Amino acid sequence: MTLPKVIEDIHALNEELQAFEKKYGMLSEDFFKLYETGQMRDEEPAEIINFGRWAAFYETKVHRLDLYRQLFDQKAPAPREPELQPA
Repeated sequence: MTLPKVIEDIHALNEELQAFEKKYGMLSEDFFKLYETGQMRDEEPAEIINFGRWAAFYETKVHRLDLYRQLFDQKAPAPREPELQPA
């Protein structure tokens, strides 16, 4: 996967996550912590589906961010040596 494609995916995932965050009034990171520990109310079929999708989008974003970091670190130019200034 290319770096531009990873960035495109991250932006698309952010849009999906923001929709859930607005709907349920919490950030995705907080939702996911509650979801993983079984603390999210999911009694309605629509909630079960929405929470499953939200968790999947969040996990995918986390993986894409990891991939971005790996690809970026491979492509990042090496830091330049500071130029010595004459005294």
